[in-house]
Amino acid sequence: MEQRDLIKEQIEQLGRVLGKILSDFLNLKSEGKTSQGIEVSNERFKEELDIDIDVLRNLGKDELKNYFLNKKFTAEHIEKLADYFFELGTTEENVKEHLSSQYLLRSIDFLDLADSVSNTFSFERMNKKDRIKKIIKHKGQ
Repeated sequence: MEQRDLIKEQIEQLGRVLGKILSDFLNLKSEGKTSQGIEVSNERFKEELDIDIDVLRNLGKDELKNYFLNKKFTAEHIEKLADYFFELGTTEENVKEHLSSQYLLRSIDFLDLADSVSNTFSFERMNKKDRIKKIIKHKGQ
């Protein structure tokens, strides 16, 4: 029973850290410090959670699913990463570097995986995916 409580606490801690990193990034972005926010956030993901954002961006879908399952990510954790990748995809720096579409497409992949992991259909995730697809389509015009 104690081991189960410990695992539950670790999963909850992971969610809190993901949320804090995303929140701090959004604060820096709103202050016009997007480049600094990306750098700091990516470093925190690596140091605090052993998550390499560049690796996540480049994994195949099956590899990505295994990665999340091995790290015991819940649908909520994956959705927070999807939100981060969405924000990365809409930053001016990544638009200039042509990374925007990669981040946005990966955000959709994350949301699909969150649906799969949760075994439920979420209208909120569906709406996020639709919004991202519209942004991608608009960029292609």
